Amino acid sequence: MDSKDHNHHSHFVFSIKKLARVFLLISVIYVFLLSIIFSYVSSSAFQNDRQLPYISQTESLLRKQRRQVTKDNSIARGIKREYEQQYPPSDLNRIKQYVHQKLRRDHDYETQLNMPYDIYNCPSAPPENYPLAWNAPDLLKNWNPGNTTEPERLYQSLCVFDYEQDFEKATTYRNAEVPFLIRNTPELLQTAERWNHTNYLSKLLQGKEEMVEHADNPHFMYFKTGNRNTNQLPKGWKPPMEVNHLTFDDWYQRAHAVTTDEFHQERYYFRINGGPVQHQFLLDELPIFDATHGSGFFMVDPNEARGINCRFGMKGVMAETHYDQSRNFIVLMGGQRRYVLAHPNQCPKMYLYPVGHPSGRHSAIDWIQPDYERFPEFAKAQLSEVVLQAGDALYLPTFWFHFIVSLNVNYQCNARSGATYEHVRYIEQCGFRLPRNF
Repeated sequence: MDSKDHNHHSHFVFSIKKLARVFLLISVIYVFLLSIIFSYVSSSAFQNDRQLPYISQTESLLRKQRRQVTKDNSIARGIKREYEQQYPPSDLNRIKQYVHQKLRRDHDYETQLNMPYDIYNCPSAPPENYPLAWNAPDLLKNWNPGNTTEPERLYQSLCVFDYEQDFEKATTYRNAEVPFLIRNTPELLQTAERWNHTNYLSKLLQGKEEMVEHADNPHFMYFKTGNRNTNQLPKGWKPPMEVNHLTFDDWYQRAHAVTTDEFHQERYYFRINGGPVQHQFLLDELPIFDATHGSGFFMVDPNEARGINCRFGMKGVMAETHYDQSRNFIVLMGGQRRYVLAHPNQCPKMYLYPVGHPSGRHSAIDWIQPDYERFPEFAKAQLSEVVLQAGDALYLPTFWFHFIVSLNVNYQCNARSGATYEHVRYIEQCGFRLPRNF
């Protein structure tokens, strides 16, 4: 074999050996990757096996909860059906007479003199500077929040509409995003009659314990601490009230035991929320708030509905001044509640607790004894007031401030449906940064 052939043979052998090494390397990498994949799959399967009992337990609890909701809803519908067989809901004359004679004052509230418009016969569109407002010291001196006895005249400037006679007017005011009161809505009158019938609410709530807020004075200040520990809370801060649980019957008995405006006495704020997963019967009791019916007068944007929130108050209970980040319709089925309102542009005068405080967006001012030296701008705040009675509905636009006093035992529910942002700049002036969903 000459040198040329020998070199060719050597090169061929070298190429074979090189290919063999490459093949061996690829095989090692392949086996390594297979082992990683196998290990991952095995680990995932193991983790899934470990999670299966938890998932199974969660699904079991959800199924149990759904069955209970269905059962409670069926019981509630049976109670309502039994009631309506005895008291037909189609007899609106009977219902209206009952509500107006048994649950409401026998005459309208008097307003301040020299009003530029008649609140019981308002113009077809909101007049200039509607609603009229007065200085805080004048309004609070006329009727101190610590006194639940109504004065001769109110500082009321909100228009009062009748559902049957003024529906178009009310719709115009609602579309203008200004507050107003509307009364004699048939569905609300029907609910008011039922809820004030002996034992009706007691039967609906079936003796189950519900959430109540409890304080030994009239002030019920909202707070939320989340997962923060003591070091992350304001120095010296203490929860302004307790959260407990009572049955409706227990709460009702305690509520009627409070008959005076004495400051230091036990008070309870009864709470139930209605929606697809709890207290579903509230949607049947208050069909005007059922978002599945689509948009309507009371549900402006049903896609942004947040369920029904009911708060049952007792004499003297106060919900401290605050704003909400959505439009709100508030309805009363029994008793009386006083609402003191302020336009969002009054925000700098409200002295709100700041972002991060457990009671953020709520006023730090004690409206029973306002300290005008400590809070001097509050003396310039512009306020108006209105008293809700059974069958009334109050429209409260986004960011409007409201301070609430229960004048006696009462049943209130509300529902929110979307928001508007024409007043967001006033809230941001107070240090609150809000999303703008234009």
